[in-house]
Amino acid sequence: MNIALAIIVFLVFDFIGDFLLQSRWVATNKSKDDEALCIHFIYIVATSFLAFWIVGAGFWKSIPIALGYTIVHCIQDRYLWTLYKEIRLDKGLDFKYYKDKLFYTFIGLDRLLHVSLGVAMVSCVLRG
Repeated sequence: MNIALAIIVFLVFDFIGDFLLQSRWVATNKSKDDEALCIHFIYIVATSFLAFWIVGAGFWKSIPIALGYTIVHCIQDRYLWTLYKEIRLDKGLDFKYYKDKLFYTFIGLDRLLHVSLGVAMVSCVLRG
């Protein structure tokens, strides 16, 4: 599989796991609640496993790759969104994310971190 198609496959599965499967409760609570983060972990490990398998890592090799990606992904989520909430609480603002410009900056940073990691891992899979 060529690199462009492989990245598209990864991005589609990343979008499914990080947006479509994630409930509002999980999205809001994964930075502070272990149960929410575990649910998110399950979604991300399942979708990233499928992405790496389709890209060509093979069934068994996709398991540790997906686990590694998911662990880093969830660490990023836990601390990035904790930082966002601490910044907002320090300024005395309610957590109304849809009205907050900083929220969208953090979404961009979140996507940059996850996609950069995923693209790097997809590139490694394709190189063998």
